[in-house]
Amino acid sequence: MRNEPIAFIKSRRNNEKYTIYYQPSIYPHVLQFSEEYHELRRRGIRNVVPDFVVFKGIIKERIGWGELHNLNLLPQLVIEVKTGLERTQWASPEYVIKQLDQYRHLLKPKHLMLTVLTKINDGLRRKLENMGIVIIDDLLNKQGELGELIHNLL
Repeated sequence: MRNEPIAFIKSRRNNEKYTIYYQPSIYPHVLQFSEEYHELRRRGIRNVVPDFVVFKGIIKERIGWGELHNLNLLPQLVIEVKTGLERTQWASPEYVIKQLDQYRHLLKPKHLMLTVLTKINDGLRRKLENMGIVIIDDLLNKQGELGELIHNLL
């Protein structure tokens, strides 16, 4: 988990440039004295580290731990990756819904995406889609669809 860009890419479609962060921390959730940390805990959220955050343009600066919110930029795309939505604390459907809702609330991305290696049930899919979340599930059986979708969103 680092708050520095892992890649800069240029779209072949529109020549726009993008900066990608891998697991950046939005707020200092590890610091027990943080006001934001306590507010998120009250809402049942302990993880404010999305898997990928994509910004339009080139951002070369490294930001401090828990300071992604200080960029004051709205991401083009936030992606949360799950192996499945099992009944564990970090991967239960309820927790994932809260987690994605917090990403939307804290970062206000243009697009919010959930990718899941396994298939999710239709009821959960509808609930997430009604929240405006783009879903790609059953990734083990889909070739190229994720890359194509990301290409279309950017």
